[in-house]
Amino acid sequence: MFNQRVKPDPAVAGRSIISLSNKYLGGLMLRAVIVDLGGSPHYMVKEIHEEPSILKTLWDSQRDHILKISSKISRSNRIYLVGSGSSYNACLVFHNALAIHGNTPSLPIVSGEYRLYRSIVSRGDTVIAVSQSGYTGDTVAAAKMARESGALVVGVTNNPESPLARISDEVINIMAGREEAVTATKTFTAQLYALLLLAAGVSSDSGLELLRDLEKIPKILLASISSLEPIARRIASDIYRHQNAFTLGEGVGYAVAREAALKLKEASGIHAESIQTSEARHGPKAILNKGFTVYINIFSEDDGKPASQLAKEVGDSGAHIYIVSPIEPGEEILSVSKEIIKIPSLETAAISIIATSFYQLLSYYIAVARLLDPDTPRMLTKVVV
Repeated sequence: MFNQRVKPDPAVAGRSIISLSNKYLGGLMLRAVIVDLGGSPHYMVKEIHEEPSILKTLWDSQRDHILKISSKISRSNRIYLVGSGSSYNACLVFHNALAIHGNTPSLPIVSGEYRLYRSIVSRGDTVIAVSQSGYTGDTVAAAKMARESGALVVGVTNNPESPLARISDEVINIMAGREEAVTATKTFTAQLYALLLLAAGVSSDSGLELLRDLEKIPKILLASISSLEPIARRIASDIYRHQNAFTLGEGVGYAVAREAALKLKEASGIHAESIQTSEARHGPKAILNKGFTVYINIFSEDDGKPASQLAKEVGDSGAHIYIVSPIEPGEEILSVSKEIIKIPSLETAAISIIATSFYQLLSYYIAVARLLDPDTPRMLTKVVV
């Protein structure tokens, strides 16, 4: 017997049941499974809308477990973070959160380059390995090397039965459920949430504000998705013909910018490059023109300083500039920006979750406007378990 998963056509996309039909073809019975899309035209947008409930489940069922693991990590000599793609971007948010909230240094490493660091990892260190599937080859290999070095290995995965989970000393299950779209949305957001919980625990008393924000995030995210979705749809209709984009930010904002650029490439099929705002002044600004869209994350007053400097220098470039921020930017920025996308005011790294949801929605609606299937980007596959 073969089980074939069939994506519903729009006529049945809103059904709230799973339809099974058995057919015989050449003596073989095929079972066609129509998976409920809850009225959504694509898995990607459906899975974005699932994020608030997933985070609430994580808070209720995994919080104590994650905080217990954080007490072990806080005793580490050194903390290393490994991941690939979106998982590496989640590691970067965690890296910044540890520095901001806990004054704790860490070293994020792309999984494929861990071998360059293996000789300096030893007993007393912690290696946090992040992989949605738990099967990512480079990440599993890095975890094996870390285990051989005597380090504490913490696996963060959506599959507690995966090779990564089996190698790890401690496992954090992000509990996102099966992700059908190749473009990672809900699994990335769940990774962020779990890692930020871990950062709050490692930061101890100085992480309490972050912990309080994380408790509120599921409700805030639910409201934010509702308010940001029409904005993303409208912006997408304006700029979907643009072939190039810069996503900019500092610190946590830069980590979010990396994930935003990845989603714009994967789902929307456009060239997108993430750069620190302060670095965009040193060369990249030279290629800005009216065919570019620029998104600048300004999450704090400090983030606004390099953004203001950049705005003075690129105001006549013709690029469409959008600001993603909870604060009112200065006059220099307002004078050159096409729109300010206001997000809820959070003074902790938890703001990364809200900003990420905007970029996920934007990437989705640009893809739709470009007549692309955001669930299956060309030349990309994923391990789904």
